[in-house]
Amino acid sequence: MTVTITGLHFDLGVTSVLFGKTTTTNFTVVSPSKLAVVTPAVPGGQPATVDVQLNTPLGTSPLSPSDLYTYTSG
Repeated sequence: MTVTITGLHFDLGVTSVLFGKTTTTNFTVVSPSKLAVVTPAVPGGQPATVDVQLNTPLGTSPLSPSDLYTYTSG
């Protein structure tokens, strides 16, 4: 599934996206404020809510309650 992540300055060098403990590099910078990310497989094959963080050359984005992604079944 492809999801859209919105924010700022994505054009400055996102290197990967973390969904919980799973890293993906399967994304496209659509604009400086939008990423299209193909979500990695559901962890453990079960519905779960995970933190989403971005990695850049400057570090990893901080955890935030607004940066959650919920995997659902079906």
